[in-house]
Amino acid sequence: MTYKEQIRETIRASFAHPEFKAGKDPFAEALITKFLDGITEQQAEALLSLDQFIERYADGEETPPYEIGAILWLLISITAADHNGAAPSAEDVGETVKGFRDRSAPTVENGSFWAELAQSLESAGAPPESVEAFRAITPKNYVMPVTKVQKNVPFLSASGKVADVTVIHANGKKTAVITRVQISKDDSAISSCTDYDMAVLNGVVTQLLAGNTILTPDMIHRAMSGFGEARYLSPNQKAEVTKSIDKMRKTMGTIDATMEAKAYGLNVDELKLEDHLIVAKKADVTISGKKRTAYIFPRNKDGSIDMPVLYTYAKISNQIQSVPAAVLQIPISSTPKNIVLRDYLIREIGAMRNPRATRRPEITYDGIYKRLEINQSGKSAKVEMKRARDATEKILSYWISIGFIQSFSTYKKGRTIAGVTVTP
Repeated sequence: MTYKEQIRETIRASFAHPEFKAGKDPFAEALITKFLDGITEQQAEALLSLDQFIERYADGEETPPYEIGAILWLLISITAADHNGAAPSAEDVGETVKGFRDRSAPTVENGSFWAELAQSLESAGAPPESVEAFRAITPKNYVMPVTKVQKNVPFLSASGKVADVTVIHANGKKTAVITRVQISKDDSAISSCTDYDMAVLNGVVTQLLAGNTILTPDMIHRAMSGFGEARYLSPNQKAEVTKSIDKMRKTMGTIDATMEAKAYGLNVDELKLEDHLIVAKKADVTISGKKRTAYIFPRNKDGSIDMPVLYTYAKISNQIQSVPAAVLQIPISSTPKNIVLRDYLIREIGAMRNPRATRRPEITYDGIYKRLEINQSGKSAKVEMKRARDATEKILSYWISIGFIQSFSTYKKGRTIAGVTVTP
């Protein structure tokens, strides 16, 4: 029996369903044949050397038998080369993993399992991008730098001029602390950064802190939505994320935080940060007629991930907020405006929870309209403003249901509903 024949029998034997086990399922057999035709006997031998690793899980509680068959099939697909000699992209692998996870139950959630699988793949000579896709970890929390600098990036980006941002207001004998910032574009043709771009940046930071350095637009958006792999991503959503990343790769941030660093007790003569808002190599590949995009983020010499400049700056004062992924799973569509609204509410509630802050528990609708770029004197203002108020109440009601906040109520100024009062 050849190595390829052994692989076919091993896959069949690992399936739980009798039709699959007997080789009578045409879909499964077609897939097996397709990829066995694409590999050499030497590659098949390398895959079979992973059998000991697979067998450790075959009879355990961690992985059902069907999943084992799926994993071995994936090993074949990853190691095999297509007719052009190109290996599958990280996104292809991720989609295949998702497909098999959806078809099998229960889903493997054991992080060490996938880490060991990635190591075995690496030993078998799989491409680095494919190995990284298996190492990818679904973030449990959404991480947001909440500095006044990041909050003002959309306004600073529009002007492109050097601006003084007051990060600590004057208090009694203490003078105000100023950080000097410039957000400039490499190309005048690209648009200014928006609050949605800052949400995309939060998604990138979230994935990088989870240890993932090869990111697809899908991965970034899923970090922003909190739904992991469980939700379909439309072509428009992918395009929005891609456009945002490409824009920030061409947008320079220069932050002179010398005065701020000294205010926080750092022993420095000068602290100036300068870099593009996103630093990553863009890789475009075409497989089976489909164009795929991935962004590869660099590591420093010590192996640590080179984090975006706005996150590095936020670490100086530890102005970083983290919320569970469930908080992001709001019961309305993940449009750019709804994501901006959600993140704005999270920041405002986070500020209320800060024991050193004197933040009042009100969130004004004027502030929300400004963040959503609603022209209150425009023709469609009434419709847009009501939509924003309705979305706010839906989000806050959901957060009560999951225990993120205790309660909220609307308040008026005169006869006009002016905002919401939140009990965090």
